[in-house]
Amino acid sequence: MIGHGATLTGSLTGAIGKLTNIDWSGLVADDVDVTDFDSPDYCREYEPGLLDSGEITGDLRYDETLFNTILDAVLNRTTEYWTLTKGTKSLVIPGYLKQLALAVPDGTQMMMPIAIKGTGKPQYPSSSSSSSSSSSSSSSE
Repeated sequence: MIGHGATLTGSLTGAIGKLTNIDWSGLVADDVDVTDFDSPDYCREYEPGLLDSGEITGDLRYDETLFNTILDAVLNRTTEYWTLTKGTKSLVIPGYLKQLALAVPDGTQMMMPIAIKGTGKPQYPSSSSSSSSSSSSSSSE
């Protein structure tokens, strides 16, 4: 899928600029070792543990008018709802902006690499409203 038109918006910070690269590391379940002396065939046994909602990392084109807004979001260390939208699909992850950097490559545009640490359950609001999805999506705006 081509990323043209994808946006990343914080519920407090707002839209944070022109994305050129975005990556969500995804959900990862911890492994809980439940092995005991009765485990069959001398094999370890595991159950799924807590989920980690991962990180959203990406690159933004440097925008002087947005730099202070993004810097304040890092300095304020506030959890907010981050919405990654592409067309009619969106992913909402509660998290905090944990990294802002500047990259100044020779002969090309300045970039602002960012990282957002997920802190809770991701939501996938549907494009058609239902009572449960509209209540969860309205709490994330």
